[in-house]
Amino acid sequence: MSRGAIATRAGLKDHLTRTMDKIRQYKDLSMTAELDNDLATDTELLKQRYQKFIKASDQVRWTLQSTNATEEQIEQDYSAVAEVEEEMRMVLVLAKNKNDEYKLQLDTDFQDQQIKDELKRDEDRNKCRIAELQKEWSSPDAKDITNITALLTFIRDQVDAAERFSRWKSETSAPLQQVCKYVILFDVQYCLLSRICCQGQIYEIVWRSILLGIGQALGITITSCCSTNYLSLGWYISVMSFFHFSEFVVTSIIRPQNLTSESFLLNHSKAYGIAALVSWIEYWTELWIFPGLKNSYWISGIGLFLCIGGEIVRKTAMLTAFHNFDHLIRTQREEHHQLVTGGIYSLCRHPSYVGWFYWSIGTQIILCNPLCSVAYLIASWKFFNERVFEEEVTLLHFFGKEYVAYQSKVPTGLPFIHGHNIN
Repeated sequence: MSRGAIATRAGLKDHLTRTMDKIRQYKDLSMTAELDNDLATDTELLKQRYQKFIKASDQVRWTLQSTNATEEQIEQDYSAVAEVEEEMRMVLVLAKNKNDEYKLQLDTDFQDQQIKDELKRDEDRNKCRIAELQKEWSSPDAKDITNITALLTFIRDQVDAAERFSRWKSETSAPLQQVCKYVILFDVQYCLLSRICCQGQIYEIVWRSILLGIGQALGITITSCCSTNYLSLGWYISVMSFFHFSEFVVTSIIRPQNLTSESFLLNHSKAYGIAALVSWIEYWTELWIFPGLKNSYWISGIGLFLCIGGEIVRKTAMLTAFHNFDHLIRTQREEHHQLVTGGIYSLCRHPSYVGWFYWSIGTQIILCNPLCSVAYLIASWKFFNERVFEEEVTLLHFFGKEYVAYQSKVPTGLPFIHGHNIN
């Protein structure tokens, strides 16, 4: 090929690519040829020429990328590359002349081994890719898929239920039994479909999202369509559904690597489930015996205010702490774990517990449950008293004097709870 034919950008790129491929083969062959002592000198010389060729080719690339490069500059750079290329060929010819038979056998063996290695690498890559696809389908670590699935399911259920219940908007009072029956049918329908379409951790998240989405729609429907006797019940269901789903959503923002179906906190503990069941029994028992007790809307309004305020405080705390927040008490300090003292944490040391504490009491005030309101107050205080103590033991271990100074300036935020004070 003449210089005039390749003294263009496109021609020089093609020629340079072909030359580089050949030079790489020369280099690989020369590395293997080091086994032969007779070729040691020529091998070292070939290495030097290879380094010189790399520098020359880099200059060509720079010239090609330059918009101001002239044809004369391209011609000069190509001449340098061609000169080094010719030197390398001469060295290789000398090496081959010394032991042509050895080199020919070596070249054949090298190519055969190269083909075998390439086939083996392709096979390994295919196996790894299949394993990754299978893992991605059913693994609990597919955070992006589960997060989006849960959010879309929650929104879809609320919109769908709102449309189906629109017929009751023109009525002054829809029977509660009819509403519940209708919603339960939807819940069963969507759960069965999710069981067919989803697997593993995704299914666990989807059916919880369906439950909470339809629960939210049920609460709104009872509030707007049913008798005013059930107003507090509608508020309660809406508050409960929103709290548990928002726990999942906020966790997906601040700690997506820890996101699982447990992030909903629906199965927080056996005590939590028993307490909820007892509150429902009290509500329906008192509604049957003392129906007028559940019509104290101003009391339910106080409870709703506590729930909304507690929800805001807790979610603000989670977002402020961000990746430093976790639903579980950590026993080992992570590299990125820092002591958060700004924002809402400058007002109280445990704002997430403060929000949850008042939220839990507010749920019983919404239902006008006098017995469970007192029981929840006592049980929540005892739970958070122990929880704060255990957590501050680890925080003192993690941060030492820094946390002691923080303790001395900022209270826990919970009534009559002081945490673990080393003094």
